[in-house]
Parts: sequence; structure tokens; C-alpha cells
Amino acid sequence: MTTLGQIFSFIGALLVLYSVYSKNKKNMIKLQCCTNISCILANVFLKGYPGIVANTILATRHILEINNKLTKTSTTILCILIISVGLYCNNLGLFGLLPVVSSTTFIILAYLIKSVQNMRLCVFITQFLWMFYDYHIKSYPLAVVDFFIVSASIIEYLRNVYKIRKEKKLA
Repeated sequence: MTTLGQIFSFIGALLVLYSVYSKNKKNMIKLQCCTNISCILANVFLKGYPGIVANTILATRHILEINNKLTKTSTTILCILIISVGLYCNNLGLFGLLPVVSSTTFIILAYLIKSVQNMRLCVFITQFLWMFYDYHIKSYPLAVVDFFIVSASIIEYLRNVYKIRKEKKLA
């Protein structure tokens, strides 16, 4: 069972890594939705109940956004759900709070953020928390890939900041 969990974790991690390099927000969100589905399966096999809850609610959020149905009200409901159900299903103590905090942060920031550049920063922040959770549930392949996602997100973010500054100097 653990091996299946790690395989699904690895697939999900590769998808989110690929999403970091998306050129538009909609493609990024589609890839992250696929990531969530893979990570739901991984958490089932690794008995990470807070991760199941967080990824299910995040997938729902992504589907709403893809279909242009994400509103302030639905965002608020999703945040309440993830906090209440995530805390109720927490079987991992403090580490079980990481998916709840990370996902709530992502839901709020992703609703407010419109640019791909700032979404990269959002991915950095949330994946940083997931990295510790994944390590704790012994999803080592995902924890390693999370580290690379965190690194790639911050490198891509800084690369774009440098590019924007360079373009402003040339203008």
C-alpha cells in the first residue's frame, strides 16, 4: 500500500512541477487539479486523512475556477470546509495541520491573485508546507519533488522579477 501511495504522490508532484512553468493561470489550475486527484489517491494509501480532505477541497476549488464558478461566497465556504473537516479528520497531530493551513492559504491567495507570477509565489509558499507533511507521512518521493517544486517556483519567480526589472530599465 505504501508503494502505491508513493507512486501516486510522485505522479502528482510531477504534475505540479510542470504547472509551475505554465504560461497562463488556467493551464496552471488544470494541472493542479490533476495533481490533487493523484494526491488524494496517494493519501488514501498512506493514511494521511488531512491530505485527503485538503486535496479533495482543492480539486473542487480548481474545478469551480476552471468553470468560472469560483466566487467570494464559494471561496469562503471552501475555507470553512477545509478548516472544519480538516481539523476533524486530523490523525497526525501538528503535522496534520500543515495541509489545512497550506490549502486554506492557497484558496484565499489564489482567489485574490490574478497574475501567473504571483501564483508562482503562492505555489512556493503552499508547497513548502506540503513538503514537511509529505515527509512526515513517509511519502519520500513527493517530499523530494516538493523540494524541487519549491526551488523551481522561487527560481522562476526571481527569474521573472529580474526580467521585468531589465525590461523597465530598457524602456
